[in-house]
Parts: sequence; structure tokens; C-alpha cells
Amino acid sequence: MKKLVLLMSIVLVCFSCKQKGMYEIEGTVSSPDMEGKYVYLVKYNDEGIEKCDSSVIKGGKFSFEGVQEMPELYYIQTEEGEIIKKRAILLEPGNIVVTIFDYMTVSGTPANDAYQQYLDEQAAVDSRLDSISDKFDQTQSNGALTEEKENEFNAEYDSIYKEKKESYAKYFSENINNPLGVEEFSVYGRRLDPEQLGLVLSKGSEAFKASKTGIFYQERFDAVQKTAVGQKFTDIISKDPAGTPVSLSDYAGKGKYVLVDFWASWCGPCRKEMPMMIELYEKYKSKKFEIVGYSLDKNTEAWIKGLEDLGMTWPQMSDVSFWKSEPVKNYAVPHIPYTVLIDPSGTILAKGIIGTELKNKLEELLK
Repeated sequence: MKKLVLLMSIVLVCFSCKQKGMYEIEGTVSSPDMEGKYVYLVKYNDEGIEKCDSSVIKGGKFSFEGVQEMPELYYIQTEEGEIIKKRAILLEPGNIVVTIFDYMTVSGTPANDAYQQYLDEQAAVDSRLDSISDKFDQTQSNGALTEEKENEFNAEYDSIYKEKKESYAKYFSENINNPLGVEEFSVYGRRLDPEQLGLVLSKGSEAFKASKTGIFYQERFDAVQKTAVGQKFTDIISKDPAGTPVSLSDYAGKGKYVLVDFWASWCGPCRKEMPMMIELYEKYKSKKFEIVGYSLDKNTEAWIKGLEDLGMTWPQMSDVSFWKSEPVKNYAVPHIPYTVLIDPSGTILAKGIIGTELKNKLEELLK
């Protein structure tokens, strides 16, 4: 009897050891076209995509199982080499449930559940933002878009977008030390407000802080602080379209309000904004106001053609280095169009104001 008890104990210990780090993925596919085909569990490495396991879809089902003690990002790939829905799975111990329909969901373990909840929140907010944009476009096409109505649309859009950023900040701050959180943060962290970014960075482990993403965003946060409203402007040294050296300090801090406009010829929203910018320049250029454009174009020819096509007559500069330019880094430019308004003494007055907000601000300052 004692031998039997001892044997059972050994079996249980061995079983427990075997289960440590075990994962199982249970997948469901809706498309009948995938029936009988292989899917692969893959991950990215320095050489590209590494196939780690395979499974045949039978009755709309597939599965993978194995041992994964350290959480790591994996993807599911089709026979044709397509990464399904471009959706990452955090492979970690536990039962992971994957459903692939018009979209893909992943659940069953804490990190995957948190990520799915975050994606659902983002999708719901995006749907509301799309609805506002559609209403704006419809009102404009009907000729019923007044300045008052435009302000209402903008206020509603900004309010909803604030919710989107709050969702970003909450998820990042709670998940910055797992691979899913880091991957998402690396793409969308630039959308956070300075206070939100600072909070997320404060939650990072030493390993995160030493990572490429951690270093990038710490430098970005430092740049945001250095170029905050109330700080003296950071100089930009570059070249004009003729290749002549030029600096922002040639204009800023010399008794004029200076608007630094980050733009590019390939940027649709920038081109849409330009007629209003031209109108503002013509209205205020004789009233101690200047615009200095900084282009994120990739080559000089496209930059110069953009200037000619759009009729931009104010000073311009660029090192035609796309998003890799030093001024973009120094001013932590999150998107374009993006503006920095500098007062006559060289102090930053406002950042990121465009459209009606910019128009109202200049009217207030230069009336």
C-alpha cells in the first residue's frame, strides 16, 4: 500500500512538472475556404519569420500546444504566408482561445484578455469618431456647415478623442512590462499627452527602460518637457529650398509671432489645411506675424513641387529626412500637420493648434 501511495505521489509530481509552462491554443475559423489547410504558429526573429508549429483545420477547428515559460509574441500564419489579421498573441502558460471571423479575438489568459478588452474599447471609440466625421462631411456637402456648427463638431470629436487617449494610457500603464503592452505602446505611445506619457514611463521596469522602445520614449518625453508651453523655443538649423543654410532663430525671438508649421507634400490633411494657412498669412504678415514651414518630405523635388502647387510663399526649411529629422525629434512631433506658436520674445505660446483653433488664437493676438 505504501509503495502504491509513493508511486502515485511520483506520478503526480511528474505530471505537475510536465504542466509547468504548458499552453494550449484552441482555434475556430469561420471561412470554409480554410478547411483542410495548414495554419502555422510563428514568431519573428532576426532572420524573419520562424515557423514553430503547424496544425490542420478540421471542422473549422485547429489547435497548438507546448511549453512557453517566458511570455512571447506569436502570430498565426496561413499556408500562403499571410499573417492572419496581423493580430499578435501573447504565448504564455494557460488555455488560449482564438476565434477568426471578420476579425480575430484572443482570450483565456490575463494578458490576452486585457489586450482584447483594450482593442474592443478602441474599436468602440473609433466607431464614434467615424460617426462624427461622417456627419461633418455630410453637413459640409449639403452646404450647411457654419463656423458655429464646425466648432460643435470639433468639440465633440475632441471630447471623444480624449476618451481614446485615456484608454491608451490606462492599458499602457497597466501592461508596459509585458510584450503585448510594449508592442502597442511602441506604435501609439506618441499619441499620449505629456502627463500620460510620464505616468506610463514611470511604470516601466529596468528592462523596459533599457529597451529600444523605452529609450525612444524617454527621449521623446524629455523633448516634450524641453519644448513645453512657456519654454524658450529650440532652434532648428536646416536648409531652404535653394540649399542655403537657414535657422528658426533667423525669425523667432525677433519681435514677431512665429508659427512653425510641420508639414509634407505627401500629407493629405496638410494640403487640406493650406488654403486657410495662406489666408491667415495674407491677413497677418504685415502685423508682426511670420510662418516658418518645416517639411517632412523625403526628397527635394517633391518638397519644391508641393510648395509651388500649394502656393506657399512663407519661409521654408527641411533636411528632407522624413520622420528621422532632428527637429521632428526635438519637438516630439506626433503627427502632421503640427504647429508650434512662438511669441515675439521667443517663448512657446501654444502647440498643436490648427484649423479654427489656430484662426481664433491669431485673431486674439493680432487683432
